[in-house]
Amino acid sequence: MQRHRPAPMPHNHAHSQIEINLPIACSMSYQFGPHRYTIPDGRIALFSALTPHRVVEVHGDGEVVVAYLPIGSTEHWALPAALQRAIFDGHVALSTSSHDIERQLMLQWFEDYRSGVPARQGLAAQEVLLRLKRMDLEGWINLATDDPVKAITNPTESRRVHRMLEYIGAHYTMDLRPKHVAIAANLSPNYAMEVFRRGTGKPIGQYISELRLNLASARLIDSNDRVAVIALEVGFASLSAFYEAFGKRFGLSPRRFRLKYRALEDTP
Repeated sequence: MQRHRPAPMPHNHAHSQIEINLPIACSMSYQFGPHRYTIPDGRIALFSALTPHRVVEVHGDGEVVVAYLPIGSTEHWALPAALQRAIFDGHVALSTSSHDIERQLMLQWFEDYRSGVPARQGLAAQEVLLRLKRMDLEGWINLATDDPVKAITNPTESRRVHRMLEYIGAHYTMDLRPKHVAIAANLSPNYAMEVFRRGTGKPIGQYISELRLNLASARLIDSNDRVAVIALEVGFASLSAFYEAFGKRFGLSPRRFRLKYRALEDTP
């Protein structure tokens, strides 16, 4: 866990964790590729940090408490199914309510984590999970889409999906294909693809491609690297395949995307 005064970040970053944010006496806006989402004061936000992101704007002089759940952890598996689905899709889930006790709890969890006492750290992790379950019961907002979310109802399938997600998160910039993911999860290719689609609503190949494209979009904004270099480094085998996939996802060529979103960043 972390506790600090938020500030705009110069570059995007990504990591293989689920991130839970609670701004206290401030609000903060995140950039996820071409999308910008604002987290209001006192509201919990939950998202997959595998999607390149950065803080771009902060209002107020408060602080933010951040908790992390490793993708594939026991706590991750135990998340409510609808929240899991939103995370799989790279969306941001925002609590609809703000409780006065919220700040006190998050600060207590932070102190438990800093204590270095395994029992206190374990208890804090369980309490974070319970809070997210309450968030699911009370209702939450998907900041990216209002589409209904299909739940993962089978715990065994959920664990298999998370095993595949964890492997993909660690290897998606390499020569990674659905059959490699199936082997890593000890599943037959056909069954792996069926379970993954049922759990996330997407084929394995599409999910890998979207992770690569999200990373490429961040690199286009943050760096001056040539498009061909970025395409190869994020995992595409050919420049033509990258251009085709990028255009379908973002509706722009990589060059136009870079010019558009850099211009937006330069706008006061």
